[in-house]
Amino acid sequence: MIKRIISITLSVALVLSVCATYAITFAQNHSGGWSSICSLTDEDVEWINERYLKCETVEDLIYAVNKDICTEYSYDEDKHYFLGMQHFSFSDFIKSKKGLCFDFSCYLKSVFLVCADNLKYSGDIKVYVCDVKLKSGGYHSYNFISFKDPTGEEIKYYVDLTDNLYRHSNKEEYYVYYYIPENTYQEFASNMFGDKIRNFH
Repeated sequence: MIKRIISITLSVALVLSVCATYAITFAQNHSGGWSSICSLTDEDVEWINERYLKCETVEDLIYAVNKDICTEYSYDEDKHYFLGMQHFSFSDFIKSKKGLCFDFSCYLKSVFLVCADNLKYSGDIKVYVCDVKLKSGGYHSYNFISFKDPTGEEIKYYVDLTDNLYRHSNKEEYYVYYYIPENTYQEFASNMFGDKIRNFH
């Protein structure tokens, strides 16, 4: 009887622990702030500061990151995630200079979170890595950025570094970022591309 009670107690504790971990991760991923995908070393932070701290506004930083991705990095068609589990290493990414859409999106988020406090006109800045299912049936990742301007109005941008890299490589014209007029990111993704949002990081 005692063993049974102990077994039930341990099982309940395990379930509660898993639920708590999920809830914390979910809250972090939807906060637009630091999350598990932005695990940076001191060297990573120093590298970001040296490269991007001179950027003064959100738009300046988007352009700077986009320029680096388009001129220094490449899309890695041979990369695959083990069992489909996405992961990102900032250090590995800047060394290899190649990756997938998830890597490009995590890179932008990491850079923004490090530089956020130094950007002008960008109160309460939030950056999301968004995983979507495409209208065509495939999967993709891109970024949403939101912040408050000096008047308190919320400004929201969409950035797809992967698409920008593709268009730049093929000498096609493109917009580095889009202003989001819709109320929600889901509405924008659906109305603009027919994408269905699956997850935020």
